[in-house]
Amino acid sequence: MRLSTAELDWKDNHTPVSKQFGDVYFSAEDGLAESRYVFLQQNNLPADWSASDLFCIGETGFGTGLSFLASWDLWRKTRRPGGRLHYVSVEAFPLTREDLGKALAPWRELKDLSDILIDLYPEPHPGFHRVHMSDDVTLTLLVGDAAEMLGELEAQIDAWFLDGFSPACNPDMWSDEVFAEVARLSRPDARLATFTVAGAVRRGLAHVGFDVEKADGFGRKREMCIGRYTGGPAETQLPAWYRQPAAHTGERKAAIIGGGLAGASCAHALAQRAWDVTLIERQDGVAQEGSGNPSGIVTPRLSADETADSLFYAEAYRYALQEFKALAGSGVGYNGCGVLRLPRDAQEQRRFDTMMRRSTLPQSSLRLVTSAEASEIAGIKINSEALYLPLSGELRPASLCHALVQGASTAFGVEIDKIERRHDQWALLDAQGAAFHQSPICILANGIGATQLNASAWLPLQAFRGQISFVPSSAQSRSLKTIISQASYILPADDGVHAIGATYDKMSTRQISSRQSVKRSDHEKNIQAIDAMLPGLLTQIDLDRVLGRAALRCSTPDHHPVIGPVTDEGFFRETYADLRHGPQFGLPPANYHPGLFAHVALGSRGLSTALLGAELMASQLCGEPWPVARSVALPLHPSRFLVRQIQRSR
Repeated sequence: MRLSTAELDWKDNHTPVSKQFGDVYFSAEDGLAESRYVFLQQNNLPADWSASDLFCIGETGFGTGLSFLASWDLWRKTRRPGGRLHYVSVEAFPLTREDLGKALAPWRELKDLSDILIDLYPEPHPGFHRVHMSDDVTLTLLVGDAAEMLGELEAQIDAWFLDGFSPACNPDMWSDEVFAEVARLSRPDARLATFTVAGAVRRGLAHVGFDVEKADGFGRKREMCIGRYTGGPAETQLPAWYRQPAAHTGERKAAIIGGGLAGASCAHALAQRAWDVTLIERQDGVAQEGSGNPSGIVTPRLSADETADSLFYAEAYRYALQEFKALAGSGVGYNGCGVLRLPRDAQEQRRFDTMMRRSTLPQSSLRLVTSAEASEIAGIKINSEALYLPLSGELRPASLCHALVQGASTAFGVEIDKIERRHDQWALLDAQGAAFHQSPICILANGIGATQLNASAWLPLQAFRGQISFVPSSAQSRSLKTIISQASYILPADDGVHAIGATYDKMSTRQISSRQSVKRSDHEKNIQAIDAMLPGLLTQIDLDRVLGRAALRCSTPDHHPVIGPVTDEGFFRETYADLRHGPQFGLPPANYHPGLFAHVALGSRGLSTALLGAELMASQLCGEPWPVARSVALPLHPSRFLVRQIQRSR
C-alpha cells in the first residue's frame, strides 16, 4: 500500500501549486480570508454549531489544512461549552510534513494551532487516520481516492467544504460517485459550500438531493455555490443485522466492568468526551490480571495480505503510538527500542518480501534488513534477514492503565455477578444480589467474564493461558539493544534480567481462574524457544531461580477483538434465521440490549489494539464519525458470530 504525496511548485515562494493538477491550493490574495468566507461564513458558522454538543464537518481535499485550522480557530472562540468538533477530510495526495509547514508559515495568527497540526500530522499512508488535536477537536484524515474513502465512512455530516481542485483539473473529486457519498453522509438540512459554480457540479449535487444556489464569490471570483441537503434519508451501507443502535443522547454516564487494558481504554475514550465514568474491577486495582505483566511488547500483527483485519491492526498500532506520545506526561514510559522479527523458516522469509510489497504500514514503520543490518541494530549476531519495526517497543501495561483511568471513578474489589435493565438503567448486581451501581450505559470489558453475564453469555470467548519468564542475562545477551521476536520474544536486559515468552495455551472452562500459578515446565518452553531462535544466547540458567508471571488472555475463534453493541440473541436468531438460505433483503434492523456494549477479546495484542478499539466503541455510542473504515469495523462486531452460526446451519 503505497501512495504518491503531493508534488508542489511555489508561486512567489509562499503559495503552493499542485504539479499533479496544475492548480493553486488557495488564493494568492489571502488564502485564510478565502477559507473563512467561502467555507465558514457561507456555511453559517459559527451560528450553526452554537447549539450543538457535536458538530461534524466533512471536507473533500484536505490540502494544506488551512480550512481545518480556520475552523478550529473559530471553534475555540465560539464553541458551546462541552461541545466537540469532528473534522473529516479526504485527501488523495497528502502533503509531506515539511511542505505542510512551509504552506502554513505565512499565517502567524494560527501558529499555535498549525504547530500542533504539524506535530501530530500523520505520515502519509492510505487509510483512516484519527488524530485528537485537543480535548474537543478531532481530525479524521482519509487518505486515498475520494469516492472510495467516503464510501467506507460511517458519519453524519453537518457542513461540507467541497474544496478539491477545480473540476477541470481534478474531475474525480467532482464525480457522481462522490456526490452520492456526500448525500449519504449528510444529516437532514446539512449545508455545503464550494468555490466552483460549474454546471456539472450544480447539477450533480441537485441530483442527489441538495438545493443549490449561487452566492457572491471571494475576491476576484464573482460567484460560488452554497446548498442545503433536502433529500430523503440515504440508504445505509450496513446490512440489517449490523445496523447500529441510535446514538446515545441522554445522560453521559457509563459503567465499565473490567480494569484491564480494554476497560481502562474505554474509560479514557469516554472521559475525553466529558462522560461520568465508573470503572468496576474485581481485583484490588487496575491491571491485575491479563494486563498485569511488568512489560509488554507494542507491535502490529503483520500479514502478507491486505485484509480488513490487517488494516485494523496496522491502524490500531499507529493510533496507539500516537496516544502513547500524548500520554507521556502521565507516566506512560514507552520505550521505542524497536523490534526485529526473524523468519521461522525459508517459507516465512519469502513471505517477508510479500509483506513489504503489500505493507499496511508506512515506510518509516517497517523495513526489511539484511543479517548484517539486523546484527548492527540488535547488538548481537543475527544470521538471517529480518523485518525491522523501528517504532515498536515495550511499556509497562499497568502504567498505561493507571494513566487511562485518571478521568474516571473507580471501584475495586467488586465482583459483578449479574446485570439487569431496570427503568432505562443497567443495574450491576454483586454476589449478594444487591445493586452496586446503576447507569444508562454498561460496557463489558471483563474478558472471559463476559460469558458469565446473561446478556452476553452467547459470545464464543476463549481463554488462553500465557506465561512469561525472567531469566538472567549472559555476557553475550547483555549487548542486546532491541526486542527480538519470532514464535517467542526476548526483551533487552533490565537490571541484568531478560523478559522472555510467552506461552499460549487454550484453557478449558474448568481451568479458568483469575489467578494462575507459574509452571516450571513453561519456563522450560520459553527458554527452549529463545534457544531455537538465538542459539547460545542464554547460558547456564538455573530453572529453580527463574521467576515468572502467568495470566489468562481472552480471545475468539477468529482471533479478532469483539467491539460494539451487544445484540439481543433471541431476536437475532429468530429474525435472521433465513440467512441460512443465502443473502436476504428487506429485513428489519438489529435489536440490541439498550446501552450495552462490549470491548473484549484483545488476545495478546491489547497494547496495540485497546486504544483504537475503545475509540471505535465510543464513536459508535456517541454517534460520531467512525475512526476506521466500515469494512474494517464490521469484522469486529459482536454479532458476526451469530451470523456465521446461522449461515453454517444451511
